[in-house]
This record gives sequence, C-alpha cells and structure tokens, in this order.
Amino acid sequence: MPIAQFKEKTYESYFGKELARFSSFAPDQVDEYFLGFDEAFFLPWLSRGRRFGLWRTMPGISLHELNYIAQDISDHLPPFRLNFFVQYKRPEFVVGPRGKQRSEWGCPYYRYAINQNQQKTLEKLHINTKGRAAVLYAAPAFWTNQSLFDFAGRKAIIDNSNVASADRLINHKCYTYIAPGNIGKAHSKTENIESPRLEEIYKNRREEGLPFKKHIIETAKIIQESVGERSLHMHFVSAKKALFAQFKLDETTREDSNKFVSSLITIEAFCQVYDVSFYPVP
Repeated sequence: MPIAQFKEKTYESYFGKELARFSSFAPDQVDEYFLGFDEAFFLPWLSRGRRFGLWRTMPGISLHELNYIAQDISDHLPPFRLNFFVQYKRPEFVVGPRGKQRSEWGCPYYRYAINQNQQKTLEKLHINTKGRAAVLYAAPAFWTNQSLFDFAGRKAIIDNSNVASADRLINHKCYTYIAPGNIGKAHSKTENIESPRLEEIYKNRREEGLPFKKHIIETAKIIQESVGERSLHMHFVSAKKALFAQFKLDETTREDSNKFVSSLITIEAFCQVYDVSFYPVP
C-alpha cells in the first residue's frame, strides 16, 4: 500500500499558510515592519519551525529582549480568541481488497495510526482549554507529489484534507477516511466520526479575546497542566531545560518580566515533543 509521497513538513507548511483565511486580521505596513510578518500569514511568529519574524526586521535582538517589548507587540495585535493545535499525519493509501478496514468502506481508503501517549495529552489539552482551542489531526486526502503541488498552487490544500478532532478519537488506535472534509471512521471498534469543520470552529470561537502577551502566557499554563505524568512528560521537561539553556535563561525565574519568554519556551517544547503545531488566532 502506498504512503503519501511527500513529507509531513511539506504538507504542514502549505496547510498552515492556508489557515490564514480564517483570520479577520490583516496586518498593515507598520505591523509588517514591526512584527516581521505579511498579509499571507496571520500568525506573528509562532508556528512551529519558523524563526521569530521579529528577528528578521530587528537583527541581533535576543530572546531576553522580547520580555521588554512583549507589551508593544500586544499593542500592535488584535485580541486573540482561539488556538489551533494541529498534529499532521502522513497517511497510508490502502488500495488492496485485503485492507483491514476495507469492509467498512468497500473502496480504497486512507489510514493513519493514533499514538496513544500523544492522544491522551491532546484529550486533556482539549478539556483544559475550555473552548479556547481546537485540538485537531489533519491529513491529506491525496497522496502524490503532483496533487500536493497542484492543490498548493490553487490554495486548496485544506479543501482537499481531512480534519478530525482529538476529542472524537478517544480509545481508538487508528483513523480512516475516503474523502476531504470532516467525516471518517475510528477503530479498533469502528465508530463513525464527524468533527466540526474549520469554518465552524473559527466562527464559533470565544467572543472575549485576550491581549497577545496574556494569551500566550495563559496558553502555556494550560499546556503545563495538560502534559501530566505520562511517558512523554520526561521528554517535555528535558526539552524545556534544553531551550532555557540554549537561550541562557534561568528556568526557575518567574518574575513577570520573564513570563512571556518562559511561556514561549513551554509552547515550543510541547510542540517539539508532542509533534504538534501551534497557531494562535485573533
């Protein structure tokens, strides 16, 4: 059975950029200069794998200095009301008649495994965010490089992806689907799954927003409460220590001036260990 020809990272980059269409925030030229992002991307600098855009326009700025300008950054941004936490999947395309779930679909289908250690944490994250976040799996409903680049050129990656909410996949080991959208089946004991559409999630986000600095700090608190004591927890702790050491910060420091940077590090460590991408949304 074929595996998607492209890497998860390539798919992730296109999917993440298309999430911009759900944002009502359009940065002006001042925002572009000060924050280092453009109209193609609604995230200031926090999607996983991207360097801080701020460093592109202010060469030499250190992470320490972000403590002192965090409020100015917040003043340039609208209130934030939602987070997307997305785990990207590279599915198998099951063509043959002997596929384990073939009897459920009666045709070729896509399938990916659900890591139970990650899933338990994502479930808890969904609960702890209390409606201020969407915790999702996203996977392509195509598998060739040609399809990837065709859809990317038309900004149709999301339209040709299948999205499943982590809270709908409790106690399941894999997920299957045959088409783009929000419909699939979870297994071992087969269960039909219908997740909210991205448009619906964004439309129904919280009315009240938080300033960007506070939004990041509160998000980090929720992440810290959600990781628990599971097997990946030790890696999360180690990742945080490594990041604090990399930026020569004292991990035990909890003064208000350091909370913003500490929160960024907590979010980044979580993304690294649990293989999740983080997208804050106005």
